[in-house]
Amino acid sequence: MNDHGKPEVLEDSRMSQKHLLDCLAVTAEWGADQTCTQLFVCNPQPMWVYDVETLRFLAVNKAIVTEYGYSREEFLGMTIEQIYPAEDRTALVEAVRGLKGERRKAGGWRHVKKDGTVIDTDITTHDLNFKGKNARLVLAIDITGRRQAEAALHDVMAALAGEKAKSAAIIESLGESIVIQDTNNIIIYQNRKHRGLMGDCVGELCYRAFGDNDGPCEECPVAMSFTDGATHKTVRTVSGSQGTRYVELTATSLRDAAGTIIAGIKVVRDITEQKRVEDEIQRLASFMQLNPNPILELDAAGKVTLCNKATIEILERIGGNSGTAVFVPGGLEEILQDLRAGKPGQHYREISIGDRIFAEHIYLTPQFDSVRIYADDITERRKVEEALNLKHQQLEDLNRSLEKRVREEVSKNRKKDHILIQQTRQAAMGEMIGNIAHQWRQPLTVVALIIQDLAECHTYGEFTREYLFSSIDKAMEVIQHMSQTIDDFRSCFRPDKEKKVFSIRDVIGKALSLVEPHLKHHGIAVELDIEEDCFCFGYLNEYSQVLLNILTNAKEAFLERGTPQPHIRVASWREGARAVVSITDNAGGITKKVIGKVFEPYFTTKDMGTGIGLYMSKNIIEKNMHGRLTVANSETGAEFRIEVSAHSNLTDEIPLS
Repeated sequence: MNDHGKPEVLEDSRMSQKHLLDCLAVTAEWGADQTCTQLFVCNPQPMWVYDVETLRFLAVNKAIVTEYGYSREEFLGMTIEQIYPAEDRTALVEAVRGLKGERRKAGGWRHVKKDGTVIDTDITTHDLNFKGKNARLVLAIDITGRRQAEAALHDVMAALAGEKAKSAAIIESLGESIVIQDTNNIIIYQNRKHRGLMGDCVGELCYRAFGDNDGPCEECPVAMSFTDGATHKTVRTVSGSQGTRYVELTATSLRDAAGTIIAGIKVVRDITEQKRVEDEIQRLASFMQLNPNPILELDAAGKVTLCNKATIEILERIGGNSGTAVFVPGGLEEILQDLRAGKPGQHYREISIGDRIFAEHIYLTPQFDSVRIYADDITERRKVEEALNLKHQQLEDLNRSLEKRVREEVSKNRKKDHILIQQTRQAAMGEMIGNIAHQWRQPLTVVALIIQDLAECHTYGEFTREYLFSSIDKAMEVIQHMSQTIDDFRSCFRPDKEKKVFSIRDVIGKALSLVEPHLKHHGIAVELDIEEDCFCFGYLNEYSQVLLNILTNAKEAFLERGTPQPHIRVASWREGARAVVSITDNAGGITKKVIGKVFEPYFTTKDMGTGIGLYMSKNIIEKNMHGRLTVANSETGAEFRIEVSAHSNLTDEIPLS
């Protein structure tokens, strides 16, 4: 830790990627998982971080130490100007000040190694924050060989224009993907590597072959080289035999002996993997900082070399000045000894920091010479576990008496079920008796009048044999009608054993005939609207029972609410392969609070209701007849909708699927 209680970074002498990650950790722009570490430490290309204001090196990786010849300590005492030729330094400073945007390609620059060797490099930079300073991450790729190859190729093609076969052999031997096109943008040559990347395109227009465009590409490097004779470079995405790839295009012009531009040569370098690495670095940059739990890394000496914001916030909150003492309060030396001995390993422990409890996962990573600690805040989990243990104890106490209570509750529920079923049967019986009473009231009156008339005729001497038998015939006709009424009710309430095809119009008429006297008694008007007769396959009596249940509910809603001019509309029509019946009343509808529960078992809003009628109706329609029974509120009241599979006529013997 430094004098301000913050973890110190980049203090050990090892050339590992943790130096870079440490400086990035405080920026919320860098990730600290193993992948990110390997991207920096194991990257074969030189990478470094420098201060944008002072141009001093802040961090370097192993590759730049190996390639440039300076030690890490020498680099950290230098500015980046010292690895550039003296004649390039003014342009360098201007370029550094003029760079815009967080991440960009900085182009090609010459670098000078410690031994004086000058190399050409391709630079990519990414801005970041290092201890409150504006800093820049740099990736440098040595392109000296490629530049030499390009120059050699240009010289060879110009000098050996008449020796085509020899020139082609030289081009084929180069490691780069190369294509040549004439001044009309026609491809006249590809080497083997370019054909492998893009397929055989000789004789085609370059913009058609590589981009499927109707005209030359904007800022085409070849076209630009034709204009000014200079070398131009750009990065594009191209689609070829290997799919979509990112490529770097370097183009220059070819001239004849008189100096006239006759063709353009383009070197195509596949940078897909390089771009993937760059994107991966950017993606992982925020991983560590976004983690709400502490993450830190120790070196072999036990010093904190890397930590995230969560770690710093905890240390600031508790006033800790040593991350090692706070997060590894004991057993550290044993862990460090294993690390120094090159032993990989894992440790788990739980520690308390302030009022929080952390589960620490400690990983020894000898390949990076570090100890990594991931601390999960398990305070809430422990509280839940304690509460769970308490509940578990209570549950065990409850289980001791549960069996007896279950038997008691089951017995109570069975009694309740029997009572509800009995109430349902009694309600259905009472409803049936009430309907029979209304059906019989007029016929009984007729029979009574016939009997009284016979007595009066006998009293006044008008009694004759013919009148007697005529009266008997009338009475028997009325009695037969009453008997038929009993049979109709019995057949309606008797469960069907087999499915059959029946008429929707007939079953509606039958159901209404059973309740119509009762409805008329209460002044309830019934309107029929049957567009066409439909047929369906199912249980006729059960379907009729569903209609009776819905009609009875409507009647009871009218009586409960005192609806003026009560009215029920029964409509039927065919809708595709479905026979639809809707029953609508004007009782004001069902409240939103209960409309979603009306089909649940035992749910009722009536004082003496059982809550079984609509539940059984839905089962009949949806389970027994594979249809749908739904309810919704209309403008005037509730609308029940029954949908079942339709049949063309009564001759059908099997249902429609």
